[in-house]
Amino acid sequence: MNAMDAAYPDRPAKAAVFPGEDYDYLRRGPLLTAGCRLFRLFVLTILWPYFLFVNGVRIRGLRNARALRKTGYVAVCNHVNKMDSPLASEAIGLRRSYYVTLTENLRLPVAGPLVRALGGVPLGSSPAQLGRLMENMHEVLLAGRVVMVFPEGELIPYCRELRTFHRGGFVMAAEAHVPVLPMRITYREPKGLWRHLRKKPFLTLNVLPPLRPDESLAPRAQSLALMQASREAMEQCH
Repeated sequence: MNAMDAAYPDRPAKAAVFPGEDYDYLRRGPLLTAGCRLFRLFVLTILWPYFLFVNGVRIRGLRNARALRKTGYVAVCNHVNKMDSPLASEAIGLRRSYYVTLTENLRLPVAGPLVRALGGVPLGSSPAQLGRLMENMHEVLLAGRVVMVFPEGELIPYCRELRTFHRGGFVMAAEAHVPVLPMRITYREPKGLWRHLRKKPFLTLNVLPPLRPDESLAPRAQSLALMQASREAMEQCH
């Protein structure tokens, strides 16, 4: 008990730090692995009709994701839709994957466990938490898994411009010597009858060619080069 707690004995105890030092980022047990895979299969299967008929989703460039089936990689995408994580997962498929999300998303009463079952891992808010996240995601990538990162950070629905990128996901790729798979969600205006039924645009997930770290550069320069190349590729996609 610290001095402040002693001075106010009736004061509620502070909530436990989340994620703590013993937080299980990887959930690698055989039952957990099988359960996550089955849950991903179920969710991605039932969501596809929603994506197809409600959001008019198209996915282009799936061959670029399939080309990386034998290696771990970091997938990056613009953050413009509440469903962009499961939408990107449609391109990644059933491979064990993890996607970095805001810590508060995992603390939601019902949605939190579902997000975690789909592979959500908390970003954290302190240097120690970020360090643990980076260590665990490094292990994931070396094991041939996929890490999904939204480098813009903040979700802004239907934003048509790329915003400032954070470097974390590109650092992961450079340190693990794995490719980055850029993706970008773009929009199409509804045509025909859909113009009268839907006000929002349809979505296209563009899976772009993978980018590999330049091993001739120092680690920091590698991550910066990957970030710049990813941004340029995404900006050219309309």
